[in-house]
Amino acid sequence: MKVRFPLFDLWVWRMAWRDSRSHRRRLGLYLMSIVLGVAVLVAIRSMGDNMEAAVSGQAKTLLGADLRIRGSRPFGTETQALIDSMGGEQAQEVEFNSMIYFPQNGGTRLVEVRAMAGGVPFYGGLVTEPMDVAGKYQDAGTMLLDAGLMLQFGVEVGDSVRLGAQTFQVGGRVLKIPGENFAAMTLAPRVFLPLSRLEETGLVQRGSRVEYHVYFKFEEGYALGPLLKAIQPHLEANGLRHDTVASRQGRMGRTLGNLYNFLGLVGFVALLLGCVGVASAVHVYVRQKLSTIAVLRCLGARAGQAFSIYLIQAAALGMGGSVLGALVGLLVQALLPGMLREVLPVEVHAEVSWPAVLEGVLIGMGLTLLFALLPLLPIRRVSPLRALRSAYGEMGRRWDVLQGIVILAIVLLVGALAVLQTGRFRVGVGFTVGLGVAFGLLLGMAALLM
Repeated sequence: MKVRFPLFDLWVWRMAWRDSRSHRRRLGLYLMSIVLGVAVLVAIRSMGDNMEAAVSGQAKTLLGADLRIRGSRPFGTETQALIDSMGGEQAQEVEFNSMIYFPQNGGTRLVEVRAMAGGVPFYGGLVTEPMDVAGKYQDAGTMLLDAGLMLQFGVEVGDSVRLGAQTFQVGGRVLKIPGENFAAMTLAPRVFLPLSRLEETGLVQRGSRVEYHVYFKFEEGYALGPLLKAIQPHLEANGLRHDTVASRQGRMGRTLGNLYNFLGLVGFVALLLGCVGVASAVHVYVRQKLSTIAVLRCLGARAGQAFSIYLIQAAALGMGGSVLGALVGLLVQALLPGMLREVLPVEVHAEVSWPAVLEGVLIGMGLTLLFALLPLLPIRRVSPLRALRSAYGEMGRRWDVLQGIVILAIVLLVGALAVLQTGRFRVGVGFTVGLGVAFGLLLGMAALLM
C-alpha cells in the first residue's frame, strides 16, 4: 500500500518552482510575442465591434438619404416623371471630376465637383466653416471647397477660383462630409457649387463622364420595399441603379470586415510565432532539467506529478501573456478612435468588447498550452534510473500517441481560428495549409543545420 505525504508533495512543488526561476528571462521574449499577438487580436476585434455598432447607429449618414437613384446619363422625361411621382423630399446632384484653377498663385488641382440642388445630405449634414454656410451657398451662388485643398493652395474665404469657363467666389470650407473619410477626400478633394450654375462652367458636354443622382427623404417608417419593387423594371430598362441605407451599410460592413480579417491574421501569426518560441524554450528547459526530474522520481515523485508541475508553469505563462495582451489590446483600442477620427467615415466611440477580450485570452492560453504540451509530454517517460545513467530512457526516441493527438489538435485549432478570422472556409484552410508548408520548411532547414 502506497503512503502519501502532503509535506513531501509541497516540497517537490517548491523545488520545481524555485528551480525554474533562473529561466524566466529566456521566456521573456516569447512572452512578448504572445502579448503582442493577443493585443492585436483584442484591439482589432474590439475596434470591429465598435465600428459595427457605429455603422449600424449612423447608417443613414453614410448615404445622407433614405434612397438614391443614380445613372450615367441625364434623366429622360419618363424617368423624371417617375421621380416626381415618388414623392418625399428630393434633392439632385451632378458629380464629375475636373481641374480647378487658383488665379492667386496659378495652381491647379484635380477635384471632384458636386453640383447640388436641394437639402442633401438630409442626414448628418456638411460640417463647414462658417457653420451656417452649407444652407446658404446655393442661394448665394458661391462655392464650397475642401479645407485641405484651401490650405494647400493658400485660399481664404472670399477669394475667387476658376472652374471651367466660370469664376466662383469661395463661400466657405468643408471640414467633413457624412459617410466619407479623409483618404477619399485626399485623392480628389470635394468642391460644392449650386446646380443652377453648372451650365456656366461649360464642363458638362457630350462625352463627359458624369454621374447624375437624385436623393429621397421619406417619412419615418416609410416602407421602401414595395416602392423599389415597383420601380425596379424601369430602372433596369434605363440603366439606372439605386442605393438604400441597408445596401450602403452592407458594402461598408464588407469593406471593414476585409480590413479586420487581414489585421486579425497579422496578430494571429504573431501569436503563433510566440507559441512556437514558447515550445522551443520549454523544450530546451526540459532537456536541462531531466536530471532534476529523475531525482524527484527517485525520491518518490510520480511521473504525472512531475509533468503537472511544468505544465502548470506553461499554463501560467500562457495566462499571464494572454491577460497582459488583452489589457494592452484594450488600451490600444481605446486610443484608435481618436487617432483614426479623420480617416473613419463614422464617429466611433471606444467601448470595451468583453467577447473580444474573452476570445483573445482563450486563444492565447489554448495555443500556448498546446504548443507547450509537445515538449512536456516526454517528461512522463523519464525514469528514476536516469539519475544514475544519464543515457537511460532518452527523450524523443519513441513516438508518443499523445503527441500525435496534440499535433492534430493544434492543426484543427489553427484551422478553425483561421476560418473564424477570415470568415471564409476556403481562405482559412488555404491559410492553414500555407502555415503548415512554412513550418515544414523551417523544420527541414533546422534538420539540415543540425
